[in-house]
Amino acid sequence: MREMAIVLKGSAAARLFNMFLVIACATMSLCVVGCSSDEKEDIDKSYVEGVKMASNKSEVCNGSEQMLTITFETDNGYALDTDNYSMINFFDGASSSKGGKHQARIQVRQNTSGQTRAAEIYIAVTGHNRTKLMDITQKSGASDEVVVWIDERLQEEYYWMDEYNQKHSDFDFTLAYDKFLSQTLLTLTTNQMDGGVDSRGNRYIYSYIEKLTDGRASSVSGYGLLLASTVWTLDEAGSLGFAVEHVYPGSSAEKANIRRGDIISQVMGNDLTESNINDYWYNLQYGSLGATIEVKKLDGSSLEEANISLSMGNYQENPVAFCGVVELPEAVADSGKKIGYLSYLSFDADFDTELIEALEALKSEGITDLILDLRLNGGGSVNSSILLASSILGNKYEGQIYATLKRHPNNKHGNSECKIVSKAGSTVLPALDMPALWVIATGNTASASEMVIAGLRGLDVPVTVVGAQTEGKNCGMDVMEKTIGQATYSYAPITFLNYNAKDFTDYADGFEPDIDINSYYNKSSSESIKYFARIYPMPSGPWGASNKDLALFETVLQICGTSVLDRESGESTAFTAPRLNIAESATRAGEPIRLQHKRKVFGATLSALEREQLARQE
Repeated sequence: MREMAIVLKGSAAARLFNMFLVIACATMSLCVVGCSSDEKEDIDKSYVEGVKMASNKSEVCNGSEQMLTITFETDNGYALDTDNYSMINFFDGASSSKGGKHQARIQVRQNTSGQTRAAEIYIAVTGHNRTKLMDITQKSGASDEVVVWIDERLQEEYYWMDEYNQKHSDFDFTLAYDKFLSQTLLTLTTNQMDGGVDSRGNRYIYSYIEKLTDGRASSVSGYGLLLASTVWTLDEAGSLGFAVEHVYPGSSAEKANIRRGDIISQVMGNDLTESNINDYWYNLQYGSLGATIEVKKLDGSSLEEANISLSMGNYQENPVAFCGVVELPEAVADSGKKIGYLSYLSFDADFDTELIEALEALKSEGITDLILDLRLNGGGSVNSSILLASSILGNKYEGQIYATLKRHPNNKHGNSECKIVSKAGSTVLPALDMPALWVIATGNTASASEMVIAGLRGLDVPVTVVGAQTEGKNCGMDVMEKTIGQATYSYAPITFLNYNAKDFTDYADGFEPDIDINSYYNKSSSESIKYFARIYPMPSGPWGASNKDLALFETVLQICGTSVLDRESGESTAFTAPRLNIAESATRAGEPIRLQHKRKVFGATLSALEREQLARQE
């Protein structure tokens, strides 16, 4: 045929050459099985030593035990093997007596070595030489199943997973699970929004994991106290006192007549000192001191001392601390305003019913304005935040974007859109139709609380922040629960950033107050105003008593168009909160002793179910 191709010319030669190609192709198609390996390379370059190579010729996996599936094609029977049987175990498809398309299931055993390791998978096809099918690299892992779970989610869902995965081989997987999470994330540099810096200059992390106990949802056991993180210095000798921020209804503290604004000066006969305040402050709130204890308190109104007995007991941590209409000061009593006031301690989905009832009560009062007190609110459920914002705004905003939760591009869950709704499940939300919102805030105001500020501003609803700069937590967590061994854990790594409808997320340093209460120390001529501006946000009276709460008092006046700084209103209004006769050293020249709050910042959280519900709404 080659000789004929040499002598023929023109179109005849072209026709003969095309016939040659057709015959050659047909011949090659018949030789797929049974031809030598050299012949086959000329036919299909994807075949090597009798096997069409797997598309995934290399695989990188994490340190946990997992199953891989490899798909390939051979021209005859085959057998698989590996150079690392301590790492690899073959299941289905490890061998076959026939050619064709195949799948092999390979188990990669858990990596407890603390080092990255590798294995090569080989295949020997009948009639061909043994050749490498694929490489498997397994990152270092842990023997603790909880650490394995932490590690898996950080690799796949952490917002700053790029740096985490890059540094993966450097981590110490022998650490206890809680230390592994915090210490590992503290080594990263791209995740500065996951946490902050405390008053001592130490960085802390928002991502958390905790072991759950029975009764965690609504009923807890303790004395029923929530204490301020700022501590009083009561005299020149340096005696200290805890300010009571809140007393939970039904608790031992409520039954013992302890009230917000009271001061605890002794615990179990011991004076409070700088060496013991951290332990007592924590254990008083978490009921860790004993079944029955004795404390000494100073009454927040009369400053009289009394010895009080507190007992451990069950109560509900209802986050609705107060709901009602504020009594207007005399100077603005004829303003025509009816101002609602809601003090809300956390966005706790277990108490959404109580929140809706409080909002219903405010609607029934016909309020004209709303003050939302979030001074102690470190955040919580994103869904509860949507519910509250939806009720504040009313039905005309239904369907509009409240927030977009943006995840890492490699996170399989993608982004979530949060929209204003008119119902919570089958419950119709009360529509307050507020044209604006007033928020009382402190450095403890964070995450889902800040989401309310950002979300309403994103919809062009004015939000006035009164008090102090907020925490600055513009990120949130997908919270998962898992039972490992005999315990159940709740794990919440940072997985998304919060953006409002204007695509704004730049509040990692917090929202600055529109009305800075601390600045009134230098602006006011009133000694009473100067005193309470100096100690803000120390509690000085019951919730809702504006004449004993400078931030609430000033917010009410601002809504009515005036201020305590105005000479006329300052002289004609009665701000009557009692003042402690404390030493000048009590506030250390204007800086009170502040404890690092050991109650975690709740964050903006989504459960797996809530995440699915948002996805369905989209």
